[in-house]
Amino acid sequence: MESYDQLCSCEKENSIERIRNWIQTFNGSGKLALEKDNETGIATICLMNPSKKNALDGPMMAQLSYVVDELENWREGRAIIIYGYDRFFCSGMDLQMAKCLKDDIEKSKLMATLMRDTLKRLKELPMLSVAFIEGKALGGGAELTTACDFRIVAPNAEIGFVHIKMGITSAFGAGARLVQLLGYSKVLEIITSARLINSVEAIEIGFANYMVKRSAENYLNEVKEW
Repeated sequence: MESYDQLCSCEKENSIERIRNWIQTFNGSGKLALEKDNETGIATICLMNPSKKNALDGPMMAQLSYVVDELENWREGRAIIIYGYDRFFCSGMDLQMAKCLKDDIEKSKLMATLMRDTLKRLKELPMLSVAFIEGKALGGGAELTTACDFRIVAPNAEIGFVHIKMGITSAFGAGARLVQLLGYSKVLEIITSARLINSVEAIEIGFANYMVKRSAENYLNEVKEW
């Protein structure tokens, strides 16, 4: 495996690929399931790490970057929907990985570089993007939702930018996107309090665009129709 100095010194066009290779060395059992429908032009990305509430581990971060690569070249694409397996969006970064990175500033920067690049490219895709939030979207999971054009919530949805509880700050670039959505004062209150925003408040403050109304087994179809 390449050293940190080698990863940092590589040219821009090669650095992301090298970081992807490095970050996959972290242990993790999570994965992403990408399904593309060329007839409708709708793709779905399911975050799957059920034993850890769909937390993002190293292999998942790398896979998400590769998925965005694939979507950038999907000519039939019109929209993508990101959601979590088993009615829970995402609990944030995998805690085991977070503990490994917490006291290593340089490696934390590598992870942040990859995720900022991935979410920036996700935001810039030439197709509409929707985060469908069932259950909780916490920390990095909440940040992921801000990279989508729209956020649709289930009645049980809760969103929390809870980084301050771990003594860290937003690493995936959500701060600027949140300010664009909600304004500086509201974002400051949400981030410093680390409180959870329920589905009703998410609609009221303009964070979410729509709340699903059908029975739970039909949520995803309703999101696609929306």
